[in-house]
Amino acid sequence: MAGVSGRALAKLLGISEGAVRKIRDTRLAGAKLPGGLFDPERARALYASNVDKAMQRERPSTNTAVSSPAPAAGPAAVMGRPEVAGPDVNKARAAWTMEKARREQIKRKVDEKSVIERAPAVTLVQALAREFREGLFRFPDKHAATMAAELGVDEHALYECLQKHFRAYLEKDIARVKAEVLG
Repeated sequence: MAGVSGRALAKLLGISEGAVRKIRDTRLAGAKLPGGLFDPERARALYASNVDKAMQRERPSTNTAVSSPAPAAGPAAVMGRPEVAGPDVNKARAAWTMEKARREQIKRKVDEKSVIERAPAVTLVQALAREFREGLFRFPDKHAATMAAELGVDEHALYECLQKHFRAYLEKDIARVKAEVLG
């Protein structure tokens, strides 16, 4: 068989002309004849050796006979509905509206100076105050012996004195702080 053109080779191989142009100088270089035509047998062999059939799409069958008649339908069925029509305008508008509402809510909170939610903040402050108060109640237990040794006084008497004054101080001031936080 004589040489064939790139267009004819594309039909023989079942690929596009663009694909033949892409591979003519690389994969099909051994099938090129001096006049710029291709040897079809060598081109088929080279193409088959360089192509992984598992990676190829199925080709439509060459059988052009109609197996079943087309259903009678109006123009809507002929045109069909596109699978993906791009971004939906209604969804975009809804997302934009939700974002706008969220920004307005944040702006309102900033204007009201209540960006931080009150309930969690109060809970945190109360927990910290409770922990601090309990730490102060434990102070005489931890340091009474050391202070008694430094002062040269009875350890138990110093402990009782510290305990009494710490409790009186805390009971008075904690009530005031609680009224300020919760009030």
